[in-house]
Amino acid sequence: MNRVPSLRHRIGGLSALLLAAWPAAASVPPTAPPKTLAEEMRSAKPAPAADLEPEEVAAEGDVAEVPAESPPADLLTEADEPAVDARKSFDQALAWAQEGVKLHRQGDFAGALKNLHDSRIALLEAGLPEALQERGLSVLDCALGSELGRVDLEALAQDLQQYSSVDGDQLAERDYIEREARRILANFGDHEPREADLDTFVEEVHSYVEYYQDKNREFFERSYLRKHKYWPTIRPVFEAKRIPLELGYMALVESGFAPLARSRANARGLWQFIPGTGRRYGLERAEDFYDVQRSTEAAAEYLLDLIGIYGSDSFLLATASYNAGEGRIMGCLRHLDDPFGGRSFWEIRGCLARETREYVPRILAAVIIGRDPKRFGFDLASEEELRQLFDVVVVPRPTRLSVIAAAAGTTVAELRAANSDLSSEAGSTPVRNFPLYVPFGKGEATQLALQSSRPAELAPEEPDAVRIAGRESAIHRIRKGETLSSVAGRYRVSIAALARENGLRSPYRLSIGQQLVIPGGAPPEPGRTADAGSGVGNAGRETGRRGGAEGEKGITYTVQPGNSLQQVAELFSVQYRDLLRWNNLRSRSVKAGQKLVVYPKRSYRLRQHTVRRGETAGEIARRYGIATESVLTANGLGRRAVIHPGAKLRVYVRG
Repeated sequence: MNRVPSLRHRIGGLSALLLAAWPAAASVPPTAPPKTLAEEMRSAKPAPAADLEPEEVAAEGDVAEVPAESPPADLLTEADEPAVDARKSFDQALAWAQEGVKLHRQGDFAGALKNLHDSRIALLEAGLPEALQERGLSVLDCALGSELGRVDLEALAQDLQQYSSVDGDQLAERDYIEREARRILANFGDHEPREADLDTFVEEVHSYVEYYQDKNREFFERSYLRKHKYWPTIRPVFEAKRIPLELGYMALVESGFAPLARSRANARGLWQFIPGTGRRYGLERAEDFYDVQRSTEAAAEYLLDLIGIYGSDSFLLATASYNAGEGRIMGCLRHLDDPFGGRSFWEIRGCLARETREYVPRILAAVIIGRDPKRFGFDLASEEELRQLFDVVVVPRPTRLSVIAAAAGTTVAELRAANSDLSSEAGSTPVRNFPLYVPFGKGEATQLALQSSRPAELAPEEPDAVRIAGRESAIHRIRKGETLSSVAGRYRVSIAALARENGLRSPYRLSIGQQLVIPGGAPPEPGRTADAGSGVGNAGRETGRRGGAEGEKGITYTVQPGNSLQQVAELFSVQYRDLLRWNNLRSRSVKAGQKLVVYPKRSYRLRQHTVRRGETAGEIARRYGIATESVLTANGLGRRAVIHPGAKLRVYVRG
C-alpha cells in the first residue's frame, strides 16, 4: 500500500490550488508561516496497515487518506524516504509536462503526447489525494513556467490523443503546416503568438492549403508559374526595404501575379491598389498601376508606412490593413482595453471582417505550398527548374512580340505558350516593365537587342489594343490627334466610364503613347480593323468565323469522358457561349463521344504523344508548352489519374 505525503504548497503558485483541494490543509493555523515542500512531506504520517480493517486495506496503486494529526512517533523515520520519492515523482511530472508543452509548440505532436503521458503516470506515482487525481494534468497548470504561458495541460493531452488516431499522413501534413506557420510568423516579426489563437490560425491555414489543392487548384498553378517571372522584380525592392520576401505572395492572393488584374472595387494591377491609395504613392495614371516596377515599389512603401502607423514590429497588422484599410484597423484598436500594450493582430482578429481575418492565413497557405509544391501534390516546376528552361527579360515598354522572338531565336507562338499571362492572340507586351520568359541562354542577347533598337522598331502595330490572358481588360495607346471622346466612341464605352477606369479628371489631357484601360475589353466599333494580336476583332457568325482570326473550317472535337463545355472552351481559348452558338446547343450539358465544332482564334495541331516511363501529365504539358489542364481535358483524365508508360495521349498544340 502506498503511503500518502500531505502536500499543501507547490512552487509557482500551486499552493493555492492544493489548499483548496485538500481538506488536511485546514489543520494549519491561518497565521502559521507556510512550510517548505520538504517540511510538508516530512510531516506526512501514514497510518500503519495493521490499524486498518481487512476490507479497508488499499490495493496496490490505490490511495488511502489518513488524518495528519497525532502520527505515531516511531513512523517519522519510516515516512521520510517515501516522501522524498513522492516529491521526485511530482517534480518529474512537472518537468515532463513542461517538455511536452515545448515540443507541442515546436510541432512535435508525437513527442508532446509521449511526455504528457509519462507526466500523468508520474503524478499517479506521487500519490496525490483523490480530489487532485481527478484533475489530472491540470493540477500542474499553475506550476508551469511563465515563459510557457497558461496552458490547459489536460485539454492539450486530450487533443493530442485525438490527433494520434488521425491518419498518419494527415497528421504529418498538419504538423508540417504548423511548423511552417510558426517559422513564417517569426519572419514577419511575430515571435510569440498566443497558443489559443495559433491553434485556430493553423487550422485556417490548413483549410486554405486544401482549398488551393482542390477548388482553386488551377488558379494556384497558373499563379505559381507566373510568380517566378515577377520575383526578380519583387525581390530587390523588398530586400532593399527590409520587408520579408515571403510577403511577396500577397501578389498571388491579390491578383494571381497578373499585372492587368482589376477588381469590382476598381483595385488594379499586381498589388491591387485602389485609385485613392495609388495616387498617394505616385501611381497617377492607369498605366502606372499596371507598371510592375512602379506598383511594386508603391506596395513596399505602403507596407512600411503601415508598420509606422501601428507602431508594431510585426507585419501582421500592416498586412491586415493592406486588405481592410487603415480606418478599419484603427477602429478595432480603439476598442482594446490596453491600446498601447495590446496592439497586435491577435488582439483585434475578432473585430475584423471575415475576409480580412482570413487574408493572412491565405497568404501563409500560398507561401507553404510555394516552398514545396510537390509535397502537396502539385506537379510544378521549381524556380531552379524554370531557370534551366527560361531566362527572364524585363521589357521596359510595350514591344512587339515578333521583335522579341527574333532576338531570342524563337517564335511568337512559343513566347505566348511560355508566358501564360499573355493571351493566345497577344501581338505585343501589354504594359511597361513587363517580365517575359525567353529561352534559356537568350536573356542577355534579347536585352541587348531591345536596348539597341530604335523605339519605332519596337512599338506595337496600330491600332494598338492588347489583352492579357484571362482578363476582361484591353489597353489602348494614344496616337496623335486622339481624344478621350474619340477613344470612348471607338470602343463603345462612355467617356465617364473611361475616365473613371483610368483615374482621369476633367479637363482630360492625354499624351501620345499614354496607355488607357478600356472597361470590359470592348471591341472597336464596327468598320474599324483591329490588330490581329489585339484580341478585339469584330464578331460575326455569318461568315462561319469570328472576325477573321479563326480557321475557315474550324476543329471537330470529340468530347471525352468527364469533359464539361467550360473545359473544352478553355482548351481552345474560346468562350463557352460561342461553343453553344456554333453547335446550336440549348444547354451546357455535353456527353462523351459528342462532336463539337470549335473555331479558335489561333490554329491548333493535334499531336499524339506516347507516354514514357516516369512521365507525368505536367511534364508532358511543359514539353509542348501548354497547361497541364489541357492535357488532362483532351484525354478525359482526372487530377489523380495514373498515366501508364506506352499510353497514347492527344495533345493540342498551338500552330
